[in-house]
Amino acid sequence: MILFKQIRFKNILSFGNTWTEIQLCDASITLIRGKNGSGKSGAILDTICFALFGKPFRKINKPQLVNYRNKSEMVVEITFESKGKEILVRRGQNPGLFEIYQNGVLKNQDSTIRDYQGWFEQNILQFDFNAFTQIVILGKASFVSFMRLGLDQRRKFVENILGLNIFSVMGELHKANVSALKDEIKDLKTELILLKERRDIHETYIKKLKIDKKNSEKDEKSRIKTLEEKLQAEIAEIEAQLNIENKKKIQVDQAEKENLVQMERKYNSLVSRADEKSAHIKRNLKFFNENENCPTCNQQIAPHIKQEQIDDSKAKLENLNKIIIELKNKSIDTQTNIKRLNRLIEESHQLGKSIDRLNTRKVEIEKQIKDMHNYHTKKSGVQDQIQIVEQEKLLEELSNKYEEVLDRKSKLLDQQEYYDLVTTMLKDTGVKRMMIGKFIPFLNSAINANLKKLGFFIKLSFDENFNETILARGIDELSYFNYSEGEKLRIDLAILMAWREVAKIQNNMNTNLLIFDEIFDSSLDSGGTTLFLELLADLDQTNVFIITPWNDSLDPSKVKENLFFEKQNGFSKKMTNFLTTGVE
Repeated sequence: MILFKQIRFKNILSFGNTWTEIQLCDASITLIRGKNGSGKSGAILDTICFALFGKPFRKINKPQLVNYRNKSEMVVEITFESKGKEILVRRGQNPGLFEIYQNGVLKNQDSTIRDYQGWFEQNILQFDFNAFTQIVILGKASFVSFMRLGLDQRRKFVENILGLNIFSVMGELHKANVSALKDEIKDLKTELILLKERRDIHETYIKKLKIDKKNSEKDEKSRIKTLEEKLQAEIAEIEAQLNIENKKKIQVDQAEKENLVQMERKYNSLVSRADEKSAHIKRNLKFFNENENCPTCNQQIAPHIKQEQIDDSKAKLENLNKIIIELKNKSIDTQTNIKRLNRLIEESHQLGKSIDRLNTRKVEIEKQIKDMHNYHTKKSGVQDQIQIVEQEKLLEELSNKYEEVLDRKSKLLDQQEYYDLVTTMLKDTGVKRMMIGKFIPFLNSAINANLKKLGFFIKLSFDENFNETILARGIDELSYFNYSEGEKLRIDLAILMAWREVAKIQNNMNTNLLIFDEIFDSSLDSGGTTLFLELLADLDQTNVFIITPWNDSLDPSKVKENLFFEKQNGFSKKMTNFLTTGVE
């Protein structure tokens, strides 16, 4: 559990250069009141969110957080306990500041602010801004209830609360592993094809060697000649194919491409300069259209001179527009030519690969012909046998290599089956759905128990996809939007409190803070407010803060601690025991 203890700040929003401190764990329920603009929301909502996440709760630009009078040294400090460690986060603007202390020791800052924040959220907080503002803060102005979220948003929220977003991270890593495995299997398949071709060539060659060894020299010469003719014919076919491929090969002049790129830049530059000149002529034309006197000597501009200037400017503008259009057209043509050259370069690259394959095959055949001639020059059967043994040894090496690669491929295919199983498990319908399903009964039970405590006797239940069903009087199925705003608020509050219970069980977002911003000033009636306060009073290890304007919608005597904010000389101030101040 994260136990938030204190927030202190200065020079933020309407607060001045004096430190303001708010204790976050002293009272079970604290009421914060003040007139509109007194700084009460900023004192608790924006300061906490800025300290934890580097951005305010409300839609305020970060530079606007700095007090507009003092304009510097904005600092916010929040203290809390997490996993037995005392954590202090200090963050500020003008100058920028972001420091994290664990038991008084500054965390190493050798990283970017984003990485520093990411480490803080993952290793200490274990929740992000969206989850925090759904479970800890309920604000009238910006809170979006769970019931108003789309199904995808609901699932993302639930994954955050249940700590299932790790499966999304695992899924992304797993995709990369699957892709790498597929590439490796593909490479092994190619290697097997090449090894099989080489092995087949050697098997054929060895068979021929053995046959040739048994026959006479004359027959051997004839057979070798016939085989050579066949191989030469194959070489001729390859050379013919090479000729065709070489004719197809496109010679791309890189200098031409670079020249086109330079031309495109030149045209764009000329267009820019022409646009500037056009703007200058337009200003000149506007001047003569709107002025009768010379601004320098204050004398009247002669009508014929004025008209000449206007006509001349219009003519220049017309000519410039033609030039700009022509330059833009040339730029488009140049871009088309660049694309054409890029396409030709790719085609040339593919043709080059095809030519390389043909040349490799040609070299192999020529080597086979050379080997046959070498064999023919051998004088004795012993030499023939030595050559056969050498070729058989090479064939054995190739076969062993082939079996080795085949075994590697088999193992990778087994691994691929395992990866497929993991892929299925990491899908939304896999482990996440199973884990979510474990919490659905508890969530539904907690929601309906909260609804009863709030005096709203309906039955609400979610399925594993977080589609809701609402039964009124046990028989009528209604939509959330069929109910009044006050009834919808009771549903929202019941769900919010239920999710906090789930988060507490999971320990992913178990915190003592719960903040309500002007919720009791909207659609919740006095009876609902009283019931909800009773529900809050029963919460264990929870410190509730209720922010409300100065009105009679909520009795401050029913809470444990009361704070009041007001402005004095343009700066917000925190007051205590405001029930005795006489403020009305």
